[in-house]
Amino acid sequence: MPSQLSPLIGDKFAYCLQSKLLFDDQNKSSKMVLGDKAVPKDIPLNHTRFLNNSRAPFYPYSDFYYIGLKRVSVGGKRLKLPSKLLRFDTKGNGGTIIDSGTSFTLFPETIYNQIAGEFASQIGYRRAREVEAITGLGLCYNFSGVENTNIQLPEFSFHFKGGSDMVLPDENCFVQVSSDSLCLAMLNSSVLDNATGPSVILGNYQQQNFYILYDREKNRLGFTQQSCQTFG
Repeated sequence: MPSQLSPLIGDKFAYCLQSKLLFDDQNKSSKMVLGDKAVPKDIPLNHTRFLNNSRAPFYPYSDFYYIGLKRVSVGGKRLKLPSKLLRFDTKGNGGTIIDSGTSFTLFPETIYNQIAGEFASQIGYRRAREVEAITGLGLCYNFSGVENTNIQLPEFSFHFKGGSDMVLPDENCFVQVSSDSLCLAMLNSSVLDNATGPSVILGNYQQQNFYILYDREKNRLGFTQQSCQTFG
């Protein structure tokens, strides 16, 4: 759509995805902005460059927006990730895409295990392994008897090439699956049994309440935390 409309409105688009909880409660749609109006005048953005993956395998991977993920951090601890998974191989596999059509962010098993292991080492609540077995999610906790305002969870951040950081609030990292259980809203991509395509897919759950700008003219992604309920 932006490719076909760019001669008329400019080669940019943006969206701001409302929180999943708000959407479930009120069923309100999120906003999308096309053209030059997508560049906000009063909201400063962080930026990271789009990467050209000319060897990307067949559609749809060739149409995705690749970005340069360098590392992630959990509770302020930066994790050393295997660089070979974060760059393209000779067949165009690997690297990181941002995708509004994928729910939870997907990591390859080696990276997911690092992230889940670091969360587990920093979280002192009781594991809800029965919830993990039912949901298929890899890291769940029981918060029975704990007030929501008192739950303490480690901060998670993406660190991109160019020096920009996407720091996620708790509600972008953990999903409530029952009245007293929260689970890590990130998945081991081995569940897809797919050896081709990107290594990391930054999904829409992690993008909620962020203003996301795809600036195809300047070949970069812009983002900032934003209340999407009041946006627009």
